[in-house]
Amino acid sequence: MKKSAVAIIREQLGLTQQELADYLDIERGTLSMAESNRRPISTAILAELTQLFQQPATVTGFISSEWEILEQAEMEKEFSAHKKELEWKIEVQKRNLARLQAKHNQCIAKIQAFKKMHLLLEKAEIIPLIIHKKAWLKQAEIKTWKIFSNCSKTDMALLSLSIQTLEGELIAVNQMLVGEQERLYKFLKNAENLSANGF
Repeated sequence: MKKSAVAIIREQLGLTQQELADYLDIERGTLSMAESNRRPISTAILAELTQLFQQPATVTGFISSEWEILEQAEMEKEFSAHKKELEWKIEVQKRNLARLQAKHNQCIAKIQAFKKMHLLLEKAEIIPLIIHKKAWLKQAEIKTWKIFSNCSKTDMALLSLSIQTLEGELIAVNQMLVGEQERLYKFLKNAENLSANGF
């Protein structure tokens, strides 16, 4: 059976019978009968349908602009969430770096103190006391060097690099977020202008 103009227009618009019937404010059965050429559709409805079909896609109507606004808002939401995540990661990495630097500085101070202790022990005269202190000093040095090896300048440089990378990504996300906000503002203004002009 040959398709009616109504059916062809509806399919071109990508709408279901129910969607188009709701838009035209008619019963779905009425539209179905018009599509199958069993009942003619009113001239007013046919004119409205023709206008809808001929409306250029470049003109942003209320529905399409609403979808675009929602899409822009969703993208802005995603960028905002990513921005917060990056800010949190940067904060964590900065705290880790500060802890690492504090440990590093503490180890250097301890190593300097141990050197002074060694010099004093070389001058000491009470042998049992020297043996006890040297044993303690050796254990303390081993422990300190283990901590020191876990907070090397290389580790700190890697953390600093990680922070710089995250900050670079944050700058890019901020720029994209500003771009999305500007686009969303333009869409809203465009929709407002179209609405004011009767589109």
